[in-house]
Amino acid sequence: MLSLENNFNEFGDDTAYEIEIVFDRLVANEWELEQVISDFKIFRTEHQQLFTTEINALILKTANAIASSFSGKNKSEQVLISELTFILNG
Repeated sequence: MLSLENNFNEFGDDTAYEIEIVFDRLVANEWELEQVISDFKIFRTEHQQLFTTEINALILKTANAIASSFSGKNKSEQVLISELTFILNG
């Protein structure tokens, strides 16, 4: 695992590892993009206090880095990042 940030959770685990766990869980459960986006919107609404300016910036930075990591962002990834930006700033 490559450490992308010097951020650690309350258990001392690199937060980049948490991202990997989430991706693995989504793939294992055959996730649907529409449901994930919908669930994230609900979570964002119910937990607004967690989404500080700094956290929102880190989420978008991470999303952009992930989308660009293979061969640059494609159109569908750009659309998703735009939607994520709208959710976070809305």
